[in-house]
Amino acid sequence: MKLMKNSYLNFETIDSGIGIVENTTTLGLLPIIPEKYFTEDYYILKKIEDDRLLEAISYEIYENTNYWDLLMVLNGMTRMNQLPVNYDVILLKAEQELSGWLDRANLMYTYLTDEQKEEKYNVLLDKLVEENEKYRSIRYISPTDLSELLADLDNAKNEIKINKKIII
Repeated sequence: MKLMKNSYLNFETIDSGIGIVENTTTLGLLPIIPEKYFTEDYYILKKIEDDRLLEAISYEIYENTNYWDLLMVLNGMTRMNQLPVNYDVILLKAEQELSGWLDRANLMYTYLTDEQKEEKYNVLLDKLVEENEKYRSIRYISPTDLSELLADLDNAKNEIKINKKIII
């Protein structure tokens, strides 16, 4: 069962013996998005509010949720959960990371001064805030240019199949 539809990371399905799954062995057939789409002539920047989902952003831009994966690739994201979240989530995560750091380092709270704990907490918090803001603005391709991009990707995929002598 396919949980999320997509446009770019679109693989054929195969019967794995225990069910129908996506054939990720065809990852080598995934075309590279042409460089021209990473220029200001093609992409538009969109400011992202806290706690948004890529599928919702895809729907807002393209009136279709299937382009979430294209948004990831255009922005160099490696995980779906890299969009900005509420600051309270960041504070909680910093507290959890501090606790984990103390546990891993085998440090008892009594061995560190409150100032040292606060300093480490602030370092962790600064790092998390910076990561949270990395995708505050994301690139997307204008809906009017999307069909051109999809055609370029289809052509590139067909060229890959021909060069690898794969029967279409």
